[in-house]
Amino acid sequence: MKSANSLDLGNSSIEEMRRVALESYGEQPDSSIDPVDQFYTRVVRVTRNRLSTENSISIEVANGDFAVFVLTSELREDRKRLSADRVANVEKGPQLAGHLWLVPSTLHSAGRRAFSGTTLGDAMDEIESLGLGNQPAIAIEFSKRTISFYPTGVEAEESVVRLEVGEEDLESTPVLNLLERFAEKFVVTPNCQESQIRTWLDGTNYIPVKAAEKNIQELLWLFLSSRLIDNHKIEMEHTLRSGRVDIVIRKRMAAGLWKTSAAVELKVVRSFSSTGRPTPAAALVKHIARGYKQIREYRKELEATEGWLVTYDMRKIDARGNDLYSPHSAAAVADELNLHLEALYGTADDYRDSCAA
Repeated sequence: MKSANSLDLGNSSIEEMRRVALESYGEQPDSSIDPVDQFYTRVVRVTRNRLSTENSISIEVANGDFAVFVLTSELREDRKRLSADRVANVEKGPQLAGHLWLVPSTLHSAGRRAFSGTTLGDAMDEIESLGLGNQPAIAIEFSKRTISFYPTGVEAEESVVRLEVGEEDLESTPVLNLLERFAEKFVVTPNCQESQIRTWLDGTNYIPVKAAEKNIQELLWLFLSSRLIDNHKIEMEHTLRSGRVDIVIRKRMAAGLWKTSAAVELKVVRSFSSTGRPTPAAALVKHIARGYKQIREYRKELEATEGWLVTYDMRKIDARGNDLYSPHSAAAVADELNLHLEALYGTADDYRDSCAA
C-alpha cells in the first residue's frame, strides 16, 4: 500500500490523497460513504454553530482560540492510549478551543485532550508527537473564522487547504459570485492559492499538473461546503443515468425535502499536457462541446434551477483569442444554461498585465 508520505503532494490530486487516506481506514475509494468527506462536512457544521453568535465566539476564544479535530477509526483505543476524556455529544458539548478532538467521521462521540502548549504551532507539534500526524485533521481558528484542512495529516503541510467559514445563502449570494470568489482566492494565479495543492507544474511555460481539473473540482467542493449555510448540501461526482455531474448544490426546503439549486460541470482547457505535449485546438473544441452536452443532460435529469458549464482557461496568453463558447452561445439561451469562463494565469506578472490591459 502506498503511504501518504510517499505521495508527490505537488502533483498528486486530492483524489489520490483521499484514496490513500481511505485505504488507511480500511475503506475502498469507491465506497458509498467517504469518511474523509463526512468528517470534513461534520466538523464544518460544528464550527459554524460555534461561530453563530458573538457570545459563542467569545466563549471559545477565552479558552485558547483554536481547536484541532483528528479523524480516527480506533476511537476507543486512541482515547485510552492518550488518556482523553469521553465526550458523547460534540455539537452541543463543551468548549472546543484549547483541545485536541479525536473523532470518527460521524462525530457521534469523541475523545478530548487538552493541549499542553498555547499556540497552534505547539498543537501541531504535539499531535505529531502523539503519533497522529498522518491522520486527516482540521484545525479551527475561531477569531479568524478559518479552518485548515489536512487531508493526509498535519505532517503533510504541503497538502493543507485553508478556508473561511461563511454564512451565505444562494438567495443572497448568486452562484456566479461564489465561482468568481473561489477563483480569486484559490486558482487565478499560483500566488493566490489558499491551498498548497498545485494547479501548475510550470506556470511560466503554462504547463498544468496532470490532475488540474480534479484538483479544482475538489477545491471548489471544499470552498462551497465551507461558505454556504447548513440548509445547503454540496455533492461531488453525483451519479446520474446520463453520467456523473461534478458539483450539485441542493437546498433544504423542508424536512427531508431538497431542491436542486444548481448543477455545475467543470472543464479545464490547456495549451500543453503535464508532459509538455501541445494540445490540438480541435481537442479543446471537442472538450467544450462534450461539457455542453453533459450539463444540458445533467440539469434536465436533476431538474436543477440552474445549470453551469464552467471552464478554467489555462492556455498560453497568446492562444486565448478564440471564444470557446461561441458555438454554444445561442443554444445556451434556449437551454437556459450558464456558460462561465475563468482565465487562470501561470504567473502573477501575466495576471497583472491582463488587469492593466
